[in-house]
This record gives sequence, structure tokens and C-alpha cells, in this order.
Amino acid sequence: MRQYGRTAVAAIAGLALLVSGFAVFRAWSAIHAVSPHAQPQDLIALVQAKSDQPGSLGWKIKHDERINILLLGYGGPGHEGPYLTDSIMVLSIRPGTREAMMISLPRDLWVKIPALPRNGFMVGKLNSAYAIGTDHKNSGQPVDYWIGVDFKAFREVVDALGGVRVDVPMALDDPYFPAGESSGMTHIHVNAGWQQFDGERALQYARSRETTSDFDRSRRQQLVMLAVRQRVFSLNAIPRMLSLLSALQDNVRTNLRPGDMQQLAGVAGQLKDTDIHRVAIDTSNLLRSGTSSNGQYILQPLDP
Repeated sequence: MRQYGRTAVAAIAGLALLVSGFAVFRAWSAIHAVSPHAQPQDLIALVQAKSDQPGSLGWKIKHDERINILLLGYGGPGHEGPYLTDSIMVLSIRPGTREAMMISLPRDLWVKIPALPRNGFMVGKLNSAYAIGTDHKNSGQPVDYWIGVDFKAFREVVDALGGVRVDVPMALDDPYFPAGESSGMTHIHVNAGWQQFDGERALQYARSRETTSDFDRSRRQQLVMLAVRQRVFSLNAIPRMLSLLSALQDNVRTNLRPGDMQQLAGVAGQLKDTDIHRVAIDTSNLLRSGTSSNGQYILQPLDP
């Protein structure tokens, strides 16, 4: 269980923009917005597909080393607790065997957060730790790359894809779902069976938890992420990729460089649905519930 996909949609979007051949400056602006650490030479590397230095993604793929990617979903500006993560997953890929594991980490997991000077830390819930080191230590896996997506980007990506189809295993009824940016509530209902979701509906299905649980929500988020992946790789329409890039610019952050995105999309595109094993860490396997010193509901490992 300790060996722990949303694919890098930005890779395909970036490639679509590049092959259009008329907007190199726009391509660079978008790349830098999504990946602030990108350098001008990364734009060249994206075209030439050169990224095989030791420790790089290309190196890991060539030598069949495990690749771990942290996927974070958060509200963003205009939402209560805008940078509290609603979705925390680790996607672990073994490129040689074309196997992957998608592990959902619960937001109520009580962890050490490296947020103080001189390597100090505080304790708190995992969803308050928008920090790579925390998830590294608590997933049991080194995190190579991370991607953070806010609600607005998620909705726009799904809509740009023309929606996604999700096989809903159990009907969902939630009369207490947050009503947008207001403090009110709205009633959502999703029938069991195959459903076509637009961006807003997919987000509702992935976020609802009042009438179920965080653990159920984690499993639904995995279903939605797989549906997004399937839709991305079933498309051949380049104009939709341009729409995706537009959605990603202001609402997605990642440490993946453009060349990495291209290679990661290639690896992910070779995976079959049956190659991706889904795991939700909960009180039925590795965790126990408890209460913090200040009265919060928390989850802790069975063997801390």
C-alpha cells in the first residue's frame, strides 16, 4: 500500500498552440504563466523534445524509474478558504510496465507541516498544507512533480473538452451543496449510471460530501479525473486544445516544464484504463479517526 491519472493536459494544449505556427510569443506567455520556473530554452526543448539529463523526467522514463505526481484541487479566489485543497492525489507511474496507481489522501489527515523557519514545523490538516514536502512525507513517496488546479480552471477544462462521461456507481443527493460564491445552499442530484457532465456538474459531483463522506468524495474525484483523461486522449480537435490553454493560464500552477509535459502526456497516453489502479486511503485500511487538542475531527495513521 505504500507504493503508491489526471494527465498533464497542459502538454497537449501547449503542443497545439506551437503547431499552429503563428503565436510563439503567446505560447511562451502561456507556458510561463502555468509554469513560472520555465525558461526560454524550455520552449526550444518542447519543440526538440530534449530532456534526458540524469534525474529528469526523460531520464526516469528511459530507465524505468517510478514517477510520482502530486495533484491538487482548490477553490481559488472568490471561494471560502481559497487555497484549502479539496482534492489531494498522488499519481504514481511505472513507465516500463505501463502501470499506474492513483492514491487519494484525505484532507483531514493530521500531519506535520514544514512551515516554520529553521526546518521547524506545525501540525494541522493536510488540506491546509499547500506544500510539497508535507505530501512527500505523508504519502510515503517522493514527489517529483506537482500540479495545482483551481475550480475555475477545472470547469473550463471540462467545458473545453465538450464535457465528460462518468459511470456513476451510486445515486448522489445533496441538498446542502454550496451555492457558488454566496453563502447559500443548492440541491444537487445525480442518478446512477452513465452521465454526461459539463464543467459545473462535474465539479459538483467531485466536491459534494455533506450527505456522504470525504472518503466517498475521494472515490468520485478519481472517477472524474479518469473521465477527463479519457476525453483528452479521445480528442483529435486542435482548436479545443487552444481553449484548454486559455483556461490554464491564470488558474493552474505546476513545476512541470514544457518538455516534461510533452513526455508525460506521451507516457500517460499509453496507459489503458485497466492499468490505473485506484486507492483511497481511509479508516478501512490505513487510518483511524480521532480528535485534535482543539477539538477538530482528524485522521491519523494506524502505525504513526
